[in-house]
Amino acid sequence: MATARKRSLESRTMPTPQTAPRQSLLASPLDADSLRLLYAAMLRCRLTARRLRRGTAPAAMPWESIVAGSTIDLQPRDLLLAPALAFAAALVQQFPAAEVLAQAKQRRTPTQPPDSTAEVLLATGAAIALGRDAGALVTVLPSAMPATLEPWHAALRLAAARRLPVIYVIDVAEGDSSLASGSLRKQAAACGLPAITVDGHDVVAVLRVCQEAREKARQGYGPTLVECCTFASGPHARDPLAVMKHYLAKRGYWDKAWHERTKTQIEAELAAAALPRSKRGKPAAAPAGARLEDLWLQVVL
Repeated sequence: MATARKRSLESRTMPTPQTAPRQSLLASPLDADSLRLLYAAMLRCRLTARRLRRGTAPAAMPWESIVAGSTIDLQPRDLLLAPALAFAAALVQQFPAAEVLAQAKQRRTPTQPPDSTAEVLLATGAAIALGRDAGALVTVLPSAMPATLEPWHAALRLAAARRLPVIYVIDVAEGDSSLASGSLRKQAAACGLPAITVDGHDVVAVLRVCQEAREKARQGYGPTLVECCTFASGPHARDPLAVMKHYLAKRGYWDKAWHERTKTQIEAELAAAALPRSKRGKPAAAPAGARLEDLWLQVVL
């Protein structure tokens, strides 16, 4: 029975390799449209989270920039393990809100993070299954840090030794005593595994670090640990949307009229998603060649 369960899990979570990668949603180098797309992805996550939590979501949520920056450029063949933020990953990948909300309610995706031990070990195992020559990689956004870091240490040692195509993206929140000593960075350094610290409130910074890590992993050079430092309160706390707005304005890309149109469109989409299916009108199209069911099997295990 256990063997059958294991095989079933493997068949559900492993992606089918694709010969033609999906065209990136972002231009390289980043232009005005790409930067606005990042902002819109975070805004869509925030407004949807408020609806899922019945308006009780905090005003600023650092995970918005972490999810958007680390997942917006993934390919369909890649694996993403982020059970607590599955709905956000689907929104960043531009799936229709009605489908995302329906799946989130049906699967009861947690909005508060559970322990991440199983996620990290499973991500490392999935990277072993993919191998270094598949052209695909695993990105894991753990829900929270476990009480003990030994499973993390074991995963990092194994990933480094086998040069696995996996990126560990973690939110190092203010007051997280388990990471205060830099234990993971020390373990990564001991294994020869790159550990990069980035401002978790800055979606562009997260994006660039993750893009570099993905390119490195796809070329067979192994894993990377990305530590996203965030603050929920206090003088260092920053709103990811405000940070991105400043970034856009500094480059002359901020447009108040565009922002209002985008917000209105997202709110209208969410309002329509709450209606009975018979009253929603024509459903929005999913990303080309993608199905939400496939993505959800990859991010919710």
